[in-house]
Amino acid sequence: MDTIWVLLNLLLLLGATVPAQSLDFSTAAISRFGINRRDHWLLELVTEVPAPRLKALLQPLASGDRKSTQDLPQLIADITRLYRTLPRNTTVWPAARRAVLAALVLQRLREGALDGDAQSAAEELVVRVYRQLRGSVRARGVLQFTHIAKTGGSTLCWLAERNGVRVWGPRNCLIDEFDDFPRYYNVSFHKQIAEPGPTCPKWPYRPRNATWSCAQRKARLAERNLTAYANEYIPLDGGRHGRFCEKEMATILPVRHPQDRLLSHLTMVWRQYGIWCKDQRHVYFDNATKSDVGRWQSIAPGPLDNFYIRSLLGGDDFYLPLGGIKQAHLDAARRLAAQTFDLVLPLEVKRMWARAVRLGLGWCDVDTKACNPTKASNLSPHNEGLPREVPLFWKQRLQATNALDLKFYQYAVFLAQLDGVMYDVVDGVLGPRMCADWARPAVNQTVWCTQ
Repeated sequence: MDTIWVLLNLLLLLGATVPAQSLDFSTAAISRFGINRRDHWLLELVTEVPAPRLKALLQPLASGDRKSTQDLPQLIADITRLYRTLPRNTTVWPAARRAVLAALVLQRLREGALDGDAQSAAEELVVRVYRQLRGSVRARGVLQFTHIAKTGGSTLCWLAERNGVRVWGPRNCLIDEFDDFPRYYNVSFHKQIAEPGPTCPKWPYRPRNATWSCAQRKARLAERNLTAYANEYIPLDGGRHGRFCEKEMATILPVRHPQDRLLSHLTMVWRQYGIWCKDQRHVYFDNATKSDVGRWQSIAPGPLDNFYIRSLLGGDDFYLPLGGIKQAHLDAARRLAAQTFDLVLPLEVKRMWARAVRLGLGWCDVDTKACNPTKASNLSPHNEGLPREVPLFWKQRLQATNALDLKFYQYAVFLAQLDGVMYDVVDGVLGPRMCADWARPAVNQTVWCTQ
């Protein structure tokens, strides 16, 4: 009876825990989507999957049309067989996985709990989808973290090292020659304030100096015996058809609520101007302007104006002026996230984040609190003097100007929530023994977590 599952969902929202082993597919789907229904997003994943034969089988399942799904176990079995035949080296896997999960969840929401044979078929399909994800991550052998500033990318890099992933720690998984360093600051405005002025900031707007292709990047990582790296800039080749090297590498996207991300980023701007400009920070943030959100936006326009969408789309979209990101950009970013990234990791949803890392990546150590505090303590003096008005910027202006980024974040959490259904079933069917894909070495502590 669905009332029971609604009550279960309320308990989960209030913080109660349910043993993962107890969640069959029907329970998992209703516990995650029974109240917070996302039917339109679920259906969109099905209708936009770039695999015509798979879409043709999924659409009747998602529609809830009883005539089309009279033999539901057979339909699900047909989907499972077709899923096995998709090419191993295809880039359609993230979209295919999400479309399958979405269609099954829609069937559950619209037609009620699955019966015994349909439930068994659904769980077999979900396990197949999961095993493909893990196998695909292992086969590509290299992880690429799309590190959008202040989303926990440094934490993810350090945690990767603790779990045996080989990274270049001193740069938070960045590789110098790839030139994927972040671009935060508007040098033109910077120079208007003080010309010639101090030689700061360190990470200004500028194009890439390097032209490494995805295949060349993977080869270079192999030469250096590395199995993960981070990109803190934009996709390769620029524009909305740029590449995140998803064919060559497993792609990971950490996300964080825009309000928290922005406050952390504002603090970082203040700190960086203190480190790089030293006693000249007051030139850029004097007593009259340091409490003016407009001054901060002029100095760092991109990071304070829908930075998720800018970073994912890249190209000219990254450099659009304040207010230049529109609904069409959000739509493109949502589609890209759904069809490109193997895993989406919401930083604030700790249990969801930990399970995705453990079950999706095979990492046994998921403790994000055990970070090396050395760098954080060394940087703390540069945080002093942060204007007390800065935390108020979100309500004053940034919430409105970042409304599209907030919608993107909500969609990203939805994608992670959908994978959560898969993890619920996998934990129940396969048991909690799905980590240890990566050999675990001694911890070198070369990466710092400074959220």
